[in-house]
Amino acid sequence: MKIAFLGPAYPFRGGISQFLHNMADNLISENEVEVFTFKSQYPKLIFPGKGQLDITKNKSFKYSIHRVLTPYRPLTWMKTAQKMNSDIKLCLLCHNMDFHEKWFLLSKFTGLLLEYTDKLIVLSDIVARSAVRYKAYNPNKLIKLFHPLYEVSEVKTDKQILCKQLDIKPLKTIMFFGYIKLYKGLDVFLKAIPLVHQDYRDVQFLVAGEIYRNDKIYKEIIRKYPDEINFVLHDKFIPNTDIDKYFSIADVIVVPYRSATQSGIVQLAYSYKKPVIVSNVEGLKDMVIDNQTGLVFEQNNHNLLAEKILEFLKSTNNFAKYIEEYNDKYSWKNFTDKLLQALKA
Repeated sequence: MKIAFLGPAYPFRGGISQFLHNMADNLISENEVEVFTFKSQYPKLIFPGKGQLDITKNKSFKYSIHRVLTPYRPLTWMKTAQKMNSDIKLCLLCHNMDFHEKWFLLSKFTGLLLEYTDKLIVLSDIVARSAVRYKAYNPNKLIKLFHPLYEVSEVKTDKQILCKQLDIKPLKTIMFFGYIKLYKGLDVFLKAIPLVHQDYRDVQFLVAGEIYRNDKIYKEIIRKYPDEINFVLHDKFIPNTDIDKYFSIADVIVVPYRSATQSGIVQLAYSYKKPVIVSNVEGLKDMVIDNQTGLVFEQNNHNLLAEKILEFLKSTNNFAKYIEEYNDKYSWKNFTDKLLQALKA
């Protein structure tokens, strides 16, 4: 089968780009694959982060990557369609139907895209239900799959050495990871930290990820911490070459989102056999088997988050064992096999 991807891809960074490459890597062995991506993704004036590109050099892929599209320049739309061959089936893989940020005419464009889509691929029930609100939604087009695990490398380096490389202490580590936007609830985690510290001192709190837009809300909370709290902030984009290190030293990943459809961070944590503590928003709680692959707390409640962190720190549960059993169901091979079967039906 000939498969062309259009979306964020190298040199653009982020979870969606990583997802696309994992998907392409797993389809290339039995299919003809090409990737089309952006020349520019956002105008610099409105981009909320510090950079859009992955600075990792000398990456190699088994398929061609063509930088052709600038979404905010309509003249590139037709050129992109011509390069991809517009006489093809269009399949929309939708991570989120509702955007976390509000954009002018967004709903209109989403409806048009659904109208011209031959197949709609979703990774969670909440996204499938969101699609129903659009007039152009057609249930016969729907392919319901799941968010697979990320393909990661096993790190055999000693934890103390990794901690030294990251300039942090070799303590038990509670980590928040990824791009930092308001909906991700970092402030909830930051408010929980002093409460945990009151009962459990021999622990470290690590926030690793680039803060988008205003950081004052977070720095105001951090400023009030007593010196004895072991808190580390790595306010920067974490390149793929360092992700292994962060997840290897972390003992649990906190995902306190205010809204979600599914989470790449949860699946990334599971890929490293790490448990998670997530808020009970729909789309997150469905990814966690409580007291087996992680713990669930009431969203926006930093007191209950602190209780769950303490519960984890004092727990004797073998979370890794349960996560291994969970992981067997969510492999990329299982995902691509089901996708190809649905596309050929």
